Amino acid sequence: MSFRKGLVEIWEDMMSYRTLKVVKISDKRLAYVHKSLMASILVYATITMVGAHTYMLKEKPRLYVTTTVDDTNRLSNWTLDSTSGPKGYCNSAHTSFPGDEFVPEPAYPQTRCASYISTAQMVSVTDQGAFIGTHMRQQAWRRTCTDETTKQDCVVENKDENGVAVAAEDHFAADIENIVLKLQPIYVTSWGVSEPAHRITVVNAAGEEVKEFERYGTDSTSQWPTFTLKELLKLAEMDIDAQNPIIVSKNYKGLDAETGLPRLPLYR
Repeated sequence: MSFRKGLVEIWEDMMSYRTLKVVKISDKRLAYVHKSLMASILVYATITMVGAHTYMLKEKPRLYVTTTVDDTNRLSNWTLDSTSGPKGYCNSAHTSFPGDEFVPEPAYPQTRCASYISTAQMVSVTDQGAFIGTHMRQQAWRRTCTDETTKQDCVVENKDENGVAVAAEDHFAADIENIVLKLQPIYVTSWGVSEPAHRITVVNAAGEEVKEFERYGTDSTSQWPTFTLKELLKLAEMDIDAQNPIIVSKNYKGLDAETGLPRLPLYR
């Protein structure tokens, strides 16, 4: 092939174009089959979309909740007045069960209302959630070894540094219910969009709407769900100072200040 002939072919290819040939078929049977197939496809697509609601399908994003802890209120209320009164959980008459002839094992026999327990000791926040403790048990122990240098043949006993046997002490963290929890839900999609929920409605255990939060609202105090521990438990119809439903003994001698009747200990 000559160079000139090659240029001619390229030029003809560039300047050429194609058109579609329309063929009209007058066979009624083929027309019926064609139209029937088109109608069947349309009916099937309609039933699938409407019946299965596929037209409403959207990606369900993942939800992540960041929890922020604020103990400013708790630090400002670090007093034992509200926790050691007639119904306070630090009242030893309502927390210590010495045992009786039916239940000889005592429960919380040495209880202390501890205002010295910091929030960092009782609260742990991770990606999986937040843990808030209300009770801490402390046990003194002493280790003695036949060889203190190599720490061989050691024995651990519940004794103090003077070798005197001591029982465990139960500490209830004072004013733990005033810890404030801020919940920040964030939605993340598969294509990388990360966006906070614009509107959050909080309902209680009965399904009743309690409060609504606007992420981009003008009120900064109502942008994220923020509750004290006591308020958060109230949404679930729970109370941090409610009586433990487990009956330790019918002969428990703790008396209710109002009714004078025996009551169960507040184990929290």
